[in-house]
Amino acid sequence: MKCEYFVWTDRTRLPSVADVIAKLTESGYACRVRSRGEETSNATYWTALDVEAQTDRGVEVCTITVAHPSAEEIEELRQTYESLPLQVKKAARKFKIEAEADEYGQPTDFHLKVIATLARLTHGVVDDPQENGLMLLEEFEAYMS
Repeated sequence: MKCEYFVWTDRTRLPSVADVIAKLTESGYACRVRSRGEETSNATYWTALDVEAQTDRGVEVCTITVAHPSAEEIEELRQTYESLPLQVKKAARKFKIEAEADEYGQPTDFHLKVIATLARLTHGVVDDPQENGLMLLEEFEAYMS
């Protein structure tokens, strides 16, 4: 079963692949990152990445895809929540982070670290459509622990 999370950001510049690798390494995961369709470690423009790491569960892979959110998506969130953070109101990018769930249907530690890393690099807001809704990075890190 797949778990998916979203990171909304008002930043137009994508984090570089090298930055993603460096931050994940700092958090304890030696990763290999592949842009879909090409092998690169320093791409500044990408639309999808596979982030792969060896964990105690074996090899885990998170797929990150980036899109430009539509006005309809943002309006739908406005109707769901009383107030939206600036990162969502003026969203320029929406990252989807998808990975296999653990045996209980929950995200793995590696998956959560990838989400937190992307939120930190983009100063974004985490969207957990399964349970918790929109969370600022501090709230998400509290949820992780």
